[in-house]
Amino acid sequence: MSTKCRNVVWVVAISLLSMGTWNDAVHAAITTRGNVNPVPPAGGGTVSGTLQVGNSALGVMEIAGGTPLTNTSNATVGNGVDGIGIVTMSGFGSDWTITGSSSDITIGSSGTGSVTLEHLARMHVGDDTILGVSSTGSGE
Repeated sequence: MSTKCRNVVWVVAISLLSMGTWNDAVHAAITTRGNVNPVPPAGGGTVSGTLQVGNSALGVMEIAGGTPLTNTSNATVGNGVDGIGIVTMSGFGSDWTITGSSSDITIGSSGTGSVTLEHLARMHVGDDTILGVSSTGSGE
């Protein structure tokens, strides 16, 4: 019986490694490149006010390894016509919370926006999630 338990635990451990859960924990961080304003704390935490990823150029934000992020107002990913915003969240606990009962996230307002959640990452939005607002906007 103990052999069966060890095998089950081993299978779970292999599954967690293949999902990146343990691997991401080594690299827990929020990283940004390009047009991200304001830049969130690398170790997670709170951004006061509106967070924009890809307002007028390429902006990339990655949340990994169980690093939580909270922002206290709206968020826009791919705002202006020339804006390209890419957000990738990966790993259990890599959560983005947009607080406020009237706080929205807009993905692809007039630009192009993409938000990807994988490996048990979660997003909590206080109000609406809006995709592709204008005729030039594209959100996914």
